[in-house]
Amino acid sequence: MKILLLGGTDLTLGILNTLSDAGYNIVGVVSLGKDFSISYNKNSVNSRYVPIGDVCREKNIKHLEYNKDNDALISFAEDVQADFCLVAGWYFLLPQRFIALFSKGCAGLHASLLPDLRGASPLNWALLLGRKSTGISMFQIDQKIDEGLLYGQKKITIDRRETITSLVKKTELAAIDLIQSCFSKLKAGKLILREQKGKPSYACPRVPEDSKIDWSQSAKDIDLLIRASTHPYAGAFCFIDGKKINIWEAEIYDRTDIYGRAGQISILPTETNPLVVCGAGVLKIVKATDESGEDQKPIIHKMNYRNFDRV
Repeated sequence: MKILLLGGTDLTLGILNTLSDAGYNIVGVVSLGKDFSISYNKNSVNSRYVPIGDVCREKNIKHLEYNKDNDALISFAEDVQADFCLVAGWYFLLPQRFIALFSKGCAGLHASLLPDLRGASPLNWALLLGRKSTGISMFQIDQKIDEGLLYGQKKITIDRRETITSLVKKTELAAIDLIQSCFSKLKAGKLILREQKGKPSYACPRVPEDSKIDWSQSAKDIDLLIRASTHPYAGAFCFIDGKKINIWEAEIYDRTDIYGRAGQISILPTETNPLVVCGAGVLKIVKATDESGEDQKPIIHKMNYRNFDRV
């Protein structure tokens, strides 16, 4: 089976390395650049971008960087003569005339147990919603959004203090296991596609501005936002005196009650980390930087009883 791989993230690279090292015939890769334009965000940044073209050159695999030219995409696919297409870490709908090129199928990976969380940013949403589990699905690509027949699925447990950083890695490992399992069944002629079952849900795209902290929310919800927005994404953020502060790690603080305005900073002699009063509960700031990456906790420590700027 000759495979064409589409994608532009760390997941795509992990799949490329694993499959090529395992002897699968990757005849071409189409990747995305770091910056691109999409309907809901004209200045999108691929937070999980990796230079896949460099790896393709090292492995002597044909490569194309996609620039929304579907004629060039189809021409590249015809040139490499792949009979199967695998899509992972891709942000655009594929034209039917491209999908029709592959005699053995065109399959995509989606980081949820479809039909749950169809759409964008499913891992971030799984954390924001406080889910205890999610998954990875391999499905048949069609003209609809994540609605194709299923090749297979794999469940992923979300730990109590899971962050998007660790969940991304878990998902990559689960995705590779799922792909190899499905390819093995496909080669043996034992793979049976099945319909998605259950009530669908849909996740809207997230942009960096969605991670602005509203201190009037509960400490629980703000903690979820921080864990869902940390590396490799742009991070949850707030402002003090107009200066942007990225909060990369925090914890819910319940050792004592603290009363104050939402967003008010409290420095206790018994704590080494600054505390912030929320709409309900208190949050302990563990890691905070400015936009250049400089540690801001010493600055926040000098601002006892001050308030972060209101939303």
